[in-house]
Amino acid sequence: MDRVRLGRALGYGARHVAKALVQAADAATASDTERPAQATRPPASSSQTTTQVPVSATRTATTAARAKQASKSFLHPVKRYSGTVLLQVAGTFFAVFALLMAQAAWRFRAGFHQHWNSQDAQHLWLTVALLLVFGWFAVSSFLRANRLGRS
Repeated sequence: MDRVRLGRALGYGARHVAKALVQAADAATASDTERPAQATRPPASSSQTTTQVPVSATRTATTAARAKQASKSFLHPVKRYSGTVLLQVAGTFFAVFALLMAQAAWRFRAGFHQHWNSQDAQHLWLTVALLLVFGWFAVSSFLRANRLGRS
């Protein structure tokens, strides 16, 4: 993972969150004289009533939508890069376990020339199977991290 790309993504999201928070604070502290007057009109008929939404409610809804969008733009890169790092850490642990299994398989290499039912042969084949499983997990974790980091 590139530190520059991570820094840019975090900076981009932080700027949007800060901008949304400033706009929300400005909207909340605006005085009543600065707000536009509400247009009122009489109902068309007595059986039909209209409800007028106050300007402050629409402004609050707009500000909330902007804040939600800003948090999404901030959290999306953080989620992606933290997922990449988590996959790389998991792949490293699996690679360490695979190396431990390779070391154990080397210790039991004499079992390769013995009967398949002997204890050394069983230990050898078990460690080779675990080596393959942990090796596969390590490789697939790094491949998934690489694919996630590109998107």
